[in-house]
Amino acid sequence: MEHTIVRDKQSAAGAALRIALTVAAAVLLPQLFHAVGAISGTGTALGAALLPMHIPVLLAGLLYGPVVGVAAGVLSPLLSAAVSDMPTAALLPFMVLELGVYGLTSGF
Repeated sequence: MEHTIVRDKQSAAGAALRIALTVAAAVLLPQLFHAVGAISGTGTALGAALLPMHIPVLLAGLLYGPVVGVAAGVLSPLLSAAVSDMPTAALLPFMVLELGVYGLTSGF
């Protein structure tokens, strides 16, 4: 019984770490795309074409399952909006829903 509890704590810690890394990637990757767009003169075209926040969330669902995928999908736009005001307040609920569903479905 004790062995099971330790294993559950380790899996919960592993899931939390995976969520944190995915959210960090989903927040930082769009910033990188914006910086490259500003330097190259293409503006937001690269980010609009590749949707960089979606990539880590989809990968999290595919690699780690629906729980990590949906958590990363919901938390990523919330943290990004808090840090950088992107996405805008008008788009935030839609992004939360969209990325949450992407993370969930890619996890299945």
